[in-house]
Parts: sequence; structure tokens; C-alpha cells
Amino acid sequence: MRRALALALVSVSLVGCSAGVEGTWVGDLDCDQVPFDVELTLEHDSKLAYVGTGTQDRSFVSIAGDETRVAIEFDVSLELQSKGGAQDLLTTLTCTSEQTIQTLAGGADPVVVSEGCEPRRYDNYVVGWDGEDKLTLSGPDGCSGKLTRR
Repeated sequence: MRRALALALVSVSLVGCSAGVEGTWVGDLDCDQVPFDVELTLEHDSKLAYVGTGTQDRSFVSIAGDETRVAIEFDVSLELQSKGGAQDLLTTLTCTSEQTIQTLAGGADPVVVSEGCEPRRYDNYVVGWDGEDKLTLSGPDGCSGKLTRR
């Protein structure tokens, strides 16, 4: 009986110790029907806050056979509104680097088509957390997606 009670107490105490949103998250982001692969790495910053970096990548081949890669890097800070459970996170996303590289059909050298970040690209994003291992993202720019903890 004592052993069962001890196991029950350990189980209850572990439920209250949420891992937060720390870790590596991977998934897809769809921006106006244009798919991107996303990876986000977060570390614990303070009591309810997390900071990290992310990448958003897309590669595609045009009808002419040109290969294009779009790579966006960003900084992120997230803050939980409570210690655990499903919730929307207070979010700041800041683009730090954006590059579009194109390789013409026939094996020509890659050409950087554009560099730099679009201003306000990540304004007003909503990041939801299921309290465990799923994040949902939605933005006013037609982007939405889901990430899972790796």
C-alpha cells in the first residue's frame, strides 16, 4: 500500500513539472499555399520566458528548370502566460537574415537574387502551445503551420 501511494505521489509531482517549450521544434509553415520547412530551437531564459533561433527554408524548381532556395533566419522570444497547459504564447519574431539563391538550368553558378529581411514580416504572429509537444503558428500574412518537438 505504501509503495502504491509513493508511486502515485511521484506521478502527480511529475505532471506538474512541465518541460515548457525548451528544445528543438520542426515542422511545416504554409504561406499563401507556398510550403516552407521550419526548425526552431528554444532555450529557457527566465521563469516563463524562452529565447532561440529559427530557420525557414524552401527549395523549388521552376518550369524553366531553374532551382531556387529561399532561406530565412530569425530570432524568437516566447513567454508562457502560465506554468503549463495549453495556451497562446507571448511572441516576438525578428528576421535576422533572408536570402534567395537561384541556380540556372544547365549547371551555371548560383546567383544571389535577394538578400535582407522584409520589414514587419513577423508582426502579430500567434503561437499556440498544446502544453506538451505541439506548437501552432498563424500570422496575418497568410502563414500558418504546426511544429512538433524533436
